[in-house]
Amino acid sequence: MKKPTIDYGFLLRCLQSPEDVALQQSLKTWLQEPEHAIIWKELSEIWAQAPAAAAWEGIDAPAAAKRFESRLSALEGDDQVPVRRLYWKYWTAAASVAALITCYWLWKDQPTAKQQWLTKTTQRNIDSLLLPDHSKIYLNHYAVIHYPASFEASGSREVELESGEAFFDVAHDPQHPFIVNSGTAAVRVLGTSFNMKINGRHILVAVNTGKVSLERRSDMHGVILSAGNQGQFDLQSQETNALPDDPNSIAWRTHRLTFRNTPMPEVCKILSAYYHVNILPGSLVNKKLTVRFDDNNLEEVLGIITTTYLCKAEKKNDTIYFK
Repeated sequence: MKKPTIDYGFLLRCLQSPEDVALQQSLKTWLQEPEHAIIWKELSEIWAQAPAAAAWEGIDAPAAAKRFESRLSALEGDDQVPVRRLYWKYWTAAASVAALITCYWLWKDQPTAKQQWLTKTTQRNIDSLLLPDHSKIYLNHYAVIHYPASFEASGSREVELESGEAFFDVAHDPQHPFIVNSGTAAVRVLGTSFNMKINGRHILVAVNTGKVSLERRSDMHGVILSAGNQGQFDLQSQETNALPDDPNSIAWRTHRLTFRNTPMPEVCKILSAYYHVNILPGSLVNKKLTVRFDDNNLEEVLGIITTTYLCKAEKKNDTIYFK
């Protein structure tokens, strides 16, 4: 009989990349085994404590993650190990991490202890992070977010989006509302998923599931947004208001673009932002488009448009236009 195996490298990749759809689907299949589900739950809890250990040492979260991974790798010998060996190695690794956590708690109880904040920044990449409460944050290009090493120290769940765009998948916890601060605005939730984008003088919020409150931080005045709704906060007037629904508000996460009788100038504006290239309507300036693109690359999208309108797409310098 073949012995069941555990792939530590695979599990760590799942923890580090919650935005990887293919990887998470593989994890879902792997978790169908009851024994795997138990191991995953325990490993996730230990992983969630890794940032706390990082705070005690004054080191950032990625460094803690690498240290944790190297510890596991040293114990493994190779990626594939029998389950019985795994438990021994797993708990050995857990003990080492738990020791750091214990140190953290000792550090936390010191009178001079202060909340430790970590920062994650993206450039031309999309990245994600897993918070201690198992909430997930996905960062779009050129985003900066600050988050505490542990929610336990403050008793609340607050993070701060400094710039850019992020998608939040918040773990449900009715006793501890999750708050995303951004300048003088805040989004308050109990457990839901939503997108938040700082766009010039506005903060845009699009709700994917559940409800959120987009509000002014000074007096918590704002609007309640439900799934499918959008709202914005004006950083100058300090006012909030609801916006018409936008099917492409989280396209960077879903990789799906939907146009319903949309004027081509607006289509080109959305495509330009999504594909990071300048696209102008040219001869199609008075046309409208109804179509849905599902994870298509730019060449495929241009091919569909030119076939629809019997035109050509030409590139001149850094701009694509239709003629």
